[in-house]
Amino acid sequence: MKKIKILLTVASIPLLLAGCGSVATPPAANTNTPAANANANTNIAPKQVEVSITNFSFQPQTIEINAGDTVQWTNSDQTAHAVTIDNRIDTGDIDPGKTAKIKFNDKETINYHCRLHPSMTGTVIVK
Repeated sequence: MKKIKILLTVASIPLLLAGCGSVATPPAANTNTPAANANANTNIAPKQVEVSITNFSFQPQTIEINAGDTVQWTNSDQTAHAVTIDNRIDTGDIDPGKTAKIKFNDKETINYHCRLHPSMTGTVIVK
């Protein structure tokens, strides 16, 4: 009798192990839902926004861009200008007909001015 119980117990182990080894795979998540696609529109390709330096002013004076965008200033005046941001970034002198670029990665509002002509001011709003 002991032999039969032991054999039944030993014989049932593979069946139990086989049952434990099969795990149902959950269905794949539906990625075609509004919630899943909500972040899809946030991957906007970076772009370059133009600001003209004309008649001792920045045109447009205020611009709105997305984080990751680049602003290019083109000097259309007959004298050199510069773009200075809070004494932490300076393009150096931008000679007539030349350009300077700055890429903005952080969401913030940035006020800038011309280091050579401080009355010239502008604003970049980074969203």
